[in-house]
Amino acid sequence: MSTEVPEQFRNLLQLGSLLAFYPGRKRSRWGSLIGSLVFLLIGVGLCGYATYTGFTMYTQNGPALFETRLGDEILPPFFIGVFFGFVGVLLVWNAYANWQKGAALYKNGFAYRDRKGVQAWTFAQVTGMTSAVTKRYTNGIYSGTTHVYTLWNKENKKLVLNDALADVEDLANQVRQGIFPHLYQQAADTYNTGQPVQFGKLVISKANGIQFGKKSYPWDAIKEVTIQRGYLQIAKKDGGWFSGVNVAVSGIPNLEVFLSMVDQIIGIQ
Repeated sequence: MSTEVPEQFRNLLQLGSLLAFYPGRKRSRWGSLIGSLVFLLIGVGLCGYATYTGFTMYTQNGPALFETRLGDEILPPFFIGVFFGFVGVLLVWNAYANWQKGAALYKNGFAYRDRKGVQAWTFAQVTGMTSAVTKRYTNGIYSGTTHVYTLWNKENKKLVLNDALADVEDLANQVRQGIFPHLYQQAADTYNTGQPVQFGKLVISKANGIQFGKKSYPWDAIKEVTIQRGYLQIAKKDGGWFSGVNVAVSGIPNLEVFLSMVDQIIGIQ
């Protein structure tokens, strides 16, 4: 989090008092910019070398030798240079796209800024949120964690928060806490009226318990609902774990609401 808040985030009165600001990660921005310069220099160098070699060969030895060596000595470095240049352009675009990124947390919502401007979302507007947190290992050694949080609102707009923001995990946790009361109340009201409540591919209802695709697990037939290694597992009383559901939690919108409701109904591990 940062105390240096850009002016664009100071005048969003509809979101309440400003609590914290999350700037774009400098490493992400400068890393892309430096990488782009390296790739562009290599690309230009290779293309220049291939062009100079071809021109010299043609003028000094004639078209016959030029055509003979075109595919072996000239075109390979030229096309490799084009590839490096293309990657460099992509990195320039990535640096440009990330340069203005930032987010702010408020009492009643949050705001996000990118190259398109500032978006202001109240917690009550959010209708869904998924979390994909992946730990990376290289040769068995932990090398970092990737965070991707996707949100939707009542206007069917989508917003993705990821590691381009500093401390994005803390921001996501604060947003999750802010939207939980609204989403839980809506889901509980729907459930209590006898209507199904959908959480992505999972559906819960009084009549059918938990449904996943064509499978249905009545409440009185469920033994346990747990999360193991990033997967939500549902075990039936008359069978092992393989008799139930095994769903990646990253694909379950409003997971905390789902777990809280199931806990209220049957209790979970």
